[in-house]
Amino acid sequence: QHRGRGTLDLFARRIADADLGGRVLAVQARSTDAAKAMSAEVADLVFLDADHDLAAVLCDLAAWTPVLKPGGLLCLDNWDISGVHEAVLGAKDMLLKGWSEPVEGRHQIWWTRKPNG
Repeated sequence: QHRGRGTLDLFARRIADADLGGRVLAVQARSTDAAKAMSAEVADLVFLDADHDLAAVLCDLAAWTPVLKPGGLLCLDNWDISGVHEAVLGAKDMLLKGWSEPVEGRHQIWWTRKPNG
């Protein structure tokens, strides 16, 4: 059985139950490879659950920010892991300049909104 397949199956069932199958695309791949396969400004929301070290998170942010539409949400988990936290705070002046302040939510999820225009 493919590693993580149970989580992907659960996710697919929840998306189907919510009748969002035509609007939500789950991609199980190396994060930066998946981002390269996407067109610019096509996603309303990107949720990343990938590597947690500083360099990897910065690469993910650089790869996925162009995929989001203006006004779209970028979400990551594990805010409490230092690599994630440091990458987001470090990216505020580079990749996320002008974005909304990252907001910590429940279960260590954080999000930020891409500026409109």
